[in-house]
Amino acid sequence: MIEVANIFDKKNLIPEEPGVYKYLNLQGEVIYVGKAKNLKKRILSYFSLSKKQNNRTYAMINKANIVEWTIVSSEIEALTLEYSYIQKFKPKYNILYTDDKSYPYLAIDYNDKFPRVFITRSKRKVNIKYFGPFPQIWAIRQTLSNITDIFPLRTCAKGVFQGAKMSNRPCLLGFIGKCLAPCVDKISQSQYKQILEEFSQFMFGNTHGIKQKLRKQMLKASDDQNYELAALYKKKLDALNCVLAKNSAEISDSVTADFFAIISDELEAAVYAFYVAKGSIIGEQKWLVTKNLINSDVKIIENILFNLYSKDKQIPGKIFLNINQNIDFFNILEKYLSGLADKKVKIYEPQKGKTAALLDKTYQNAKQYLETNKLVRMQNIETKTKALEEISLVLNMLKPPFRIECYDVSHTAGNYRTGSMVVFVDGEPIKKFYRQFNIRNNFPGAKDDTHAIAEVIARRLSNIDNSKDESLNLKPDLIIVDGGIPQVKAAARILEESRIKDIALCSLAKRLEEIYVPYQKLPIILSRSSAGLYLLQRLRDESHRFAINKHRARRTKGLLNS
Repeated sequence: MIEVANIFDKKNLIPEEPGVYKYLNLQGEVIYVGKAKNLKKRILSYFSLSKKQNNRTYAMINKANIVEWTIVSSEIEALTLEYSYIQKFKPKYNILYTDDKSYPYLAIDYNDKFPRVFITRSKRKVNIKYFGPFPQIWAIRQTLSNITDIFPLRTCAKGVFQGAKMSNRPCLLGFIGKCLAPCVDKISQSQYKQILEEFSQFMFGNTHGIKQKLRKQMLKASDDQNYELAALYKKKLDALNCVLAKNSAEISDSVTADFFAIISDELEAAVYAFYVAKGSIIGEQKWLVTKNLINSDVKIIENILFNLYSKDKQIPGKIFLNINQNIDFFNILEKYLSGLADKKVKIYEPQKGKTAALLDKTYQNAKQYLETNKLVRMQNIETKTKALEEISLVLNMLKPPFRIECYDVSHTAGNYRTGSMVVFVDGEPIKKFYRQFNIRNNFPGAKDDTHAIAEVIARRLSNIDNSKDESLNLKPDLIIVDGGIPQVKAAARILEESRIKDIALCSLAKRLEEIYVPYQKLPIILSRSSAGLYLLQRLRDESHRFAINKHRARRTKGLLNS
């Protein structure tokens, strides 16, 4: 461990071996974790005057107080330890991942005697097999609808199943042939599990045998002149072809692999994945990565794969990436994944053929995903800038407000009164700066919202430049209170008594969304389509939500204690 201020005086203490290093701030919080082949070279590179630092690196180094390191025996161990530290400490300056956690999966619940097939967005339950994720909820619903024509398995909830069992009458799906109706003993447990296993194999891409079986059954029924049964098998075959047509990757039936493509700009990277089993796409996934200190596509992909496969994702024997051949990266990751999967795992960058075509399709999806998010990002920046400029204009401020604070009070018949302070910085909510105030009734008079607002504002202003709390110590550019003329007058009186200058003040009334400012009788009315009004409403609604939540928690605790 070395203090950052003395890094060059004590540089000989840093080992020249592979390992993992951590930067800590003054509070002892880990703000960055990294790994290196040579710890000494890597750590000192952050302080090299010859190396031009980007803004993120400069910010991290300025916050860092101490650097610590752990020596390991290999790069694979360093990779594992680095991932472990990132999961444990969640450092501010490491890569931030926005993935598709809300994507739907198809699942089989093996906790029941007759396992249920259902759609879920969670992957945390025990003894459940998952397939996916799927890109759209409608796609998986359509797939499930078609699959129940081929494999008429149970899809109903436990309550529906028990109700049908008690009444000895199957539900509608049982009547129309989309369920084998195990609830009324129309099928044995062993027969049901056999069909469930066929369904599971189908979802893993083993479709050829099922198609052949259905075709033979259809032809046999036709030869036996049982045309109604033959029509049923044809319907199932059509449903199967429909599902396969939607999921076809147009590559060899023998290919089972995961395809990953990455594309990035200076701020973000988009990663898209196709999961292929027996030549069919059985799922897809995407990530939007916010770059901090890491600008390398190789490092981003490494973290994605490590995070994905270290959980419950089945590791295939082949992984295709659109990254230029990086032998060190490929070798280390192959060794690690092979050890994790207990089999040989190879990483490729295909140059031609159908695998290259599918990887290109994966890349095109990643490119579109990044461009869509970039467009949204630009629109958000423009809208935010316009909103802040509108607010500064209508409130006669010299410049757009950077830090805005909004206050509200919540209570039940005057009891458990709670004040909330929410903070927006540069037009975005910063939840770590939110604060709660338990009203102490320090002001004489009726227990109404004006006295509560006055108390909260007074306590807030008394902490400016005089508090160990980072949020309360900072001065806001604009204070907003929820309410009308009485509330803004109460806040204005406290602000005037505090003698603190350069803080603008207004209130927002909910009835007609009027903006009131001190010493002005008539309210300011903004257009309903105004970006500035929309931002003020967001602040007001967020402060109201925060106040209610804190008040309810306080009230519940008080009632339980009494």
